[in-house]
Amino acid sequence: MPSAAAHIASANIVKNKLNIDDDMFFVGALLPDILEIDKKESHFKEQGSFFLVPRLKYYKDNYDLSNPMNLGYYLHLYLDYYFLEEYLMNNNPGVEVFKEKVIYKDYDILNKKILDRFNVDKDKLVDILNNNIIEGESIRQLSKNIECLNKDEEGELRVLKDPLFLDFIEKTSLRFIEELDK
Repeated sequence: MPSAAAHIASANIVKNKLNIDDDMFFVGALLPDILEIDKKESHFKEQGSFFLVPRLKYYKDNYDLSNPMNLGYYLHLYLDYYFLEEYLMNNNPGVEVFKEKVIYKDYDILNKKILDRFNVDKDKLVDILNNNIIEGESIRQLSKNIECLNKDEEGELRVLKDPLFLDFIEKTSLRFIEELDK
């Protein structure tokens, strides 16, 4: 799945384009990864082309997307789906990126670049996340995600391609907006 920075950057793009003025949208954009339940359950997973992927239609049909938190949650699932079904399938065929955990090092290398490119105010975001804790949220997982946002490591990318991955975040966020309009 994409990093916390990628999810927040995507949420920032959508928030700005749709003029969403509700902090719960950002909470929703991280919520599937910080709930105290199994990721398969929090992501409504089913078998995709190669990976387990979120059931987008199920979520869209069963949750009120006029609620900013639910819309952020749906955006999270949407970015995960297209990351697994398109980005990884098109750019890393046959690479066992999650099993070897090589992708997580790439996230640590790209986090700052992602947040900078998409003008994310990290301090404001951390305040939003820490001041809007909801029932079922794991404080430990939230802290872990916030800690990841602060990582700015050096090194060579092994799975993700820059600027291809940053372009993916932007294009997928804009596609999300277009599909909402339909």
